[in-house]
Amino acid sequence: MAPRVLVIGAGPAGLAVTASLRALGIAPRLVDRSGLVGGAYREMADELVMASPEWFTRLQPDAPVLGDGRAYVRAGEYRAYLERFAAARSIAAERGTVSALDRDSSGEWSARLNTGAGESAARFDAVIVATGMWSTPVWPAVAGARGSSSEGVIVEHSKHFRGARPGERVLIIGAGTSAVECAERASSDGASVVVSSRTGSVSTVPKAIWGHDLHEITTAFEKVPRWMALGFCRRRKTVLGTDQGFGKLVREGRVKVRGPLARIEGGVARFVDAEVIPVDRVLCATGFRYAIPFAPRGLATVEGEQDVLRTRATGESESHSGLYFMGFPCGLAAASEFLRGIARDAPVVARAVASGKMRAAR
Repeated sequence: MAPRVLVIGAGPAGLAVTASLRALGIAPRLVDRSGLVGGAYREMADELVMASPEWFTRLQPDAPVLGDGRAYVRAGEYRAYLERFAAARSIAAERGTVSALDRDSSGEWSARLNTGAGESAARFDAVIVATGMWSTPVWPAVAGARGSSSEGVIVEHSKHFRGARPGERVLIIGAGTSAVECAERASSDGASVVVSSRTGSVSTVPKAIWGHDLHEITTAFEKVPRWMALGFCRRRKTVLGTDQGFGKLVREGRVKVRGPLARIEGGVARFVDAEVIPVDRVLCATGFRYAIPFAPRGLATVEGEQDVLRTRATGESESHSGLYFMGFPCGLAAASEFLRGIARDAPVVARAVASGKMRAAR
């Protein structure tokens, strides 16, 4: 008998592992809070250009996004790709949320599911969590900068940013990928942009070196032992933004980089060094975190790093057999949280789920 498998989340990670399971003859139950496929790409601005070229975004090697491996995909195009990917494999997401996961003495998993008709329990042999981090934004510890708008100042997280008005005074808090992307977008919209960084500087990586996309070079270092990858995840605080015009904007004075903020009040931003500037919009580009409120008690995590789970080389939790994770930092390797890592990990996790059921049967 095929194992009963629950996949939570219908973004890239959920779709990739569902497709891999179906290729092994396993039809999982796929639930997503929206009831639609696409995950975070349903919420991103369509025109956002992804940092890596097309062949690093394919969920399967033979499933191209645009058909041009060196092209750069926009978020709207990638959402359409995910929809095509799912339709071609007859994958559909069921609208639902999970409030709790528990494993009984027999090794089966009980999931408390709410599918719109009330909450009920369902039993599974394995559960794969592929919820990502997009739904849990991190807000800065700065007074006046936590998702509220007042005194004519718009305060929002970068995930909600859809563009600026010409002449608008935009302050961006952060120094990673989102901050760089928002600065480039706001400046192209004709806004006046200031980026606040805790260090007073913003480091970026070039889009290409010697005519080759940076990913073509750096991915060679991703095949490191898992213990080395785990060290990378623990040390890294943010992903550097890819320079798609940011450096030029700074040199031209169209984007200014300043130090840390003290607070935002009265329509102005006050910096720690006593500088004061008027602002119309504040973008909190301070990232996201992996939140799993439905996780079972005692889930193994790396000490001091609640977002880094302790998993085996198959993505299975070290503390809870039959519970797998897709798209989490260093789940199987250094790139597990990125699209290219998701594509590599999905068949591994699917085979582990299939073999895990067979071992249990014996």
